[in-house]
Amino acid sequence: MSHSPLNGECVEFKIVPDEQDEIEQILRIWSDVNKVDLILTSGGTGFSKRDVTPEATRNVIEKEANGMVIAMMQYSLTKTPMAMLSRAVAGIRGTTLIINLPGSSKGALECFESVAGQIPHAIDLLQNSANCAEIQSKMNGLAFSPSPELKISSPVKIKQTGHVCPHKKKKSVNFKKTTITDNPARRDRKSPWPMLSVQEALRLIFENSQKVSSEEIDCRKAMGRIISDKIEARVPLPPFPASIKDGYAVRSTDGGGIRKLLTSVAAGDARDDIFVASGYVARINTGAPLPKGADAVVQVEDTNVISMDDDGEETEVSVTAVPAGNDIRPIGSDVSAGDDLLFPGDRLNPSKIGLLCTTGNRLIKVYRKLKIVVFSTGSEVVELDQVELKHGQIYDANRYTLIGFLNNLGYCDVIDGGILPDQPQTCLDAFQSALEDEVDMIITSGGVSMGDKDYIKSIITNDLGGKLQFGRVNMKPGKPTTFGTIGSTLFFGLPGNPSSSAVTFNLFVKPALRIMTGQNPRPKVVKVKLAQEIVFDGRPEYHRCILDYSRESELPLAVSTGSQCSANIQSMARANALIIVPQFSEAKESYTSGEIASAMLIDDF
Repeated sequence: MSHSPLNGECVEFKIVPDEQDEIEQILRIWSDVNKVDLILTSGGTGFSKRDVTPEATRNVIEKEANGMVIAMMQYSLTKTPMAMLSRAVAGIRGTTLIINLPGSSKGALECFESVAGQIPHAIDLLQNSANCAEIQSKMNGLAFSPSPELKISSPVKIKQTGHVCPHKKKKSVNFKKTTITDNPARRDRKSPWPMLSVQEALRLIFENSQKVSSEEIDCRKAMGRIISDKIEARVPLPPFPASIKDGYAVRSTDGGGIRKLLTSVAAGDARDDIFVASGYVARINTGAPLPKGADAVVQVEDTNVISMDDDGEETEVSVTAVPAGNDIRPIGSDVSAGDDLLFPGDRLNPSKIGLLCTTGNRLIKVYRKLKIVVFSTGSEVVELDQVELKHGQIYDANRYTLIGFLNNLGYCDVIDGGILPDQPQTCLDAFQSALEDEVDMIITSGGVSMGDKDYIKSIITNDLGGKLQFGRVNMKPGKPTTFGTIGSTLFFGLPGNPSSSAVTFNLFVKPALRIMTGQNPRPKVVKVKLAQEIVFDGRPEYHRCILDYSRESELPLAVSTGSQCSANIQSMARANALIIVPQFSEAKESYTSGEIASAMLIDDF
C-alpha cells in the first residue's frame, strides 16, 4: 500500500460484517479513542438490503462533507453510469474525516483519486496543525488532477508539518513513553498495596468524588437525568376548576329539579364567556373547565332527559341536588403554583417527567452527563465478531456488561474504548487519549492482580502521575479492585473475572457516579430470609442471590444462584441482590437456612 501522496501511515485495518451497529462501533472507536485522521470504508454503499455503511456513517458523523461526495460522484460518472447507484457518505466526527468508498477496487480507487488532493488540507483544517492559508492559496491555482498512483488504506494517520492553523486551537498532548519493562522475574511477589476494608475503600471514593456542573435541558429529553436545582411548579394543577365526572355543571343553590340545557362544555373548551344562570345547566365532560355561575357537577348517572328538540338534542334534564364543590377539582388542588416538585438528586422517570410537563416546567436544571470510557484488557480477550476462538482466547463480556450498566443509568455518555492488549505502551496511549478528551472516569477490567501482565496499577502511578487510593480490598469477590485519581479524573481498575467486575461496579463505581450527580451514594439494603446455609469465608463476601417475593412471608426469600466462583457470570446474570456475608470468626462460622440476613439490591443490573 502506498501512502506517500498523503504523507501518512495505515494504523488500523479491519474487516467488519454488514451489521450497522458493528460498523458504527468501529467508526466511533477509531475516531474517539484512536484519534485517527482519516477513515476510509470500502463497500456496503449500494442498494442491497445488506448495504448499511452509509446509514452507519450518518449515525456517527457530526458534520457532512457533501462536497467530497459530489466530487466522487461527478468523477465516477465519467467512468461508468453505474456510479449513480452509489449512496456513499462523507463527513466529520471530532477531528476525524470519514469517507465511504465503493466495494470494487477500481471504483474505490477512482473515488479516492477524485478527493485525495484535498484530503491533506481537510485534515489540516480539522487538526489545526498546518499553514492552512498557504495550502489553500496553492490549491486555488491548481487544476483538478487525480493521482493515479494512490492506493486505498484505512484508517490513516496524516503526518502533520508546518505552522498552527488559525481556525481552531486544539490542546496538544505529547504522549509519554511507558517506563514499564516486561520483566516477570522482577515483579512483586507480594502486593505492596494494603488490604482495605470495604468501608475504608468507600470512604476514599467518597472523598475523591466531586459533583459535576449542571446544564439546562428540555424536560422531555431528560429521562434518567439527575435534578441539580430544586424545581417548583410554574402553573397550578389543575389550572382551572375542572370537572371530575361526565355530567352537568349546576348551581348548587338551585337544588334538584328540571333545568334547561344551556350548552355543552368539553375538555379543551377555550370559551370563557359561558355563564350558567339560575334554572340552567351545562353539559360537561371529565376534565373540562367549569363554566362561570356553576359551582358543582351532577354526574350523568343522577340525571334524566326530560325533553329533546327535533334533532334529538336534549333541551331539558332533571338533576339531583348536590352540595357546592361536588365532583370538582379546584384550581391548584393537586399542585399549587410555586409548590416544590423535585429536589437535587432526584432521578427523572416517566412519572416525574409527566409531572414537569403538566406543571409547565419545560426547561430544567440537571447535572451534565458523565463522560466515561470503558476498556477491557488482556491479550486473550477478543471481539464477538471473531467467529472461531483460538486456543486460550475468550470473548469480551466485561466491557459490554459495564457499558450496559452505565447506559442503564441514563446519565452517562459512554465511550467504548475497545480491548487493550497486555502491552504497557498501548494501554498508556489509550489512557492518555482518554485524559486528553477530559473524561470524568476511566473504567478498566483486568490487569490489576499479581500476574506478570498486570500493568494497570503501575501505569497509573509511574506513567500517568496519578495517585492510587487503594489497590486491594478485603472482600470476595473483587480483592484486586483498584481506585486511583489522575487530576480530576477517577480511575477504576476492576477485576477481570466477570462476576467480580459486576459486583465491584455495583459496590464501588456506582457510589462514585451517584456522588458526582448529587445522589445518595448508599445502596438499598433489605432484610431477607435465607433459603440455604452459607458458610463464611476468610473475607467478607457478597453472595449473588435471587430474591423470591412470591411466598406469604414478611421478608423475601434469598435463594443462592449457585457456584460463587468469580469467573461464573451466570451466577451474576440471574441475581437481583447480593447477600452481605461477614467473614469467618470463631464466634460464627456460617448462616443457617432460614436465618435473617441483609442483602443489597441490584435490580437495575
